[in-house]
Amino acid sequence: MHRTKAIYPISEALTSLTIEEVKRIDQEATGGEGWEFYTSGFLTKASVFLNKISARVREAFGEYYVEATVDEHHISTACTCNEKSGMCKHAVALLYSWVFDAEDFLDVGETMEELQTRDKGELIEIIGRIVQNDPRNIDFFDESSEEPPPELPGPLAALDGEFDE
Repeated sequence: MHRTKAIYPISEALTSLTIEEVKRIDQEATGGEGWEFYTSGFLTKASVFLNKISARVREAFGEYYVEATVDEHHISTACTCNEKSGMCKHAVALLYSWVFDAEDFLDVGETMEELQTRDKGELIEIIGRIVQNDPRNIDFFDESSEEPPPELPGPLAALDGEFDE
């Protein structure tokens, strides 16, 4: 997971996160529900970019998007479950997943570095597949729209403007 001379390196704060820290956070925030949720295996599509990790969460009550941003002094989280009392079990499960399964996370930085080696035709083909997969993504390219394009979720926000000429 640790690339040498990476253009988009994973932050030291994220790579040094320990299981002890996550256990403490879990007990304080969820009373241990984060561990139970992590061991149930509901997290999918986990990714990492710089100091942010994110994933989709599927459970009986719906599907959510969860992310955590880690710096030297703070861990901030967001989840579409809209937990009002602080960090939710989904966010804690994401932190557990990072400390135990970091090698399974898609490294968005590596993907961006690889995309920079592609020619324009290949990039257009990739963008076409992205739009075909979810037509809402066309909003990122529609300059005639009066509404601003939607905010990029999680690690995709770093791509904003990356390929401008």
